[in-house]
Amino acid sequence: HARSGASGIDDGQELAVSPKGWASLRLRDGTLIQFSGNSRATFQADDAGVRIALTAGDVQADVRKQLAGRPLVIAGSRSQATVVGTR
Repeated sequence: HARSGASGIDDGQELAVSPKGWASLRLRDGTLIQFSGNSRATFQADDAGVRIALTAGDVQADVRKQLAGRPLVIAGSRSQATVVGTR
């Protein structure tokens, strides 16, 4: 469903950004993740941390310190970034 303004995203739900749009996701710890137009990503959070699977588009992130053993992982088709501690 198309949304504008502030809204949430559930585990396993896909985020799809229109070609001329953008989206941002703020996690509970203050981490800010920004998606460019034409981005597609799936969000998953559990006891092992947060994982964002990026299947299209671009992402930028300002990541806060992560809890021990609970990294933030952003994974694309050709690369993966794992933030384990510091910003």
